[in-house]
Amino acid sequence: MRIKKRHCIIISLLFAAAFSAQTINPSFERITVTEGLSQNTVMSIVQDNYGFMWFGTQDGLNRFDGYNFKIFRNKYNVKNSLSNNYIWKVYEDEKGMLWIGTFGGGLNKYDPLKNLFTEFNADAKSKNPL
Repeated sequence: MRIKKRHCIIISLLFAAAFSAQTINPSFERITVTEGLSQNTVMSIVQDNYGFMWFGTQDGLNRFDGYNFKIFRNKYNVKNSLSNNYIWKVYEDEKGMLWIGTFGGGLNKYDPLKNLFTEFNADAKSKNPL
């Protein structure tokens, strides 16, 4: 049996229609300081293994659970807080640790199970030099 060219075109269109019917149209919602974000300029976004969305801003690290924000900031003279509020980059490693690159405060590691930050910086005399 020989398939004609127009049959191939019709079959192709049917396949295309079937696949396009399954296309998911994502929707986006703008989140700003009005909804609880600490600052509108977001430098980095990560979704962790627990489903939390993390937003690195110019005024702290924001964790969003889908309903509420928890904001992490530098606390003067408080050990295990962020070293700087200006967040450049957020990255989650294979162990579930978040690595936070800051502007002027070095690198921080956040342990979500212990809920604490460890600071790493370029000062060779520091406890955790880079």
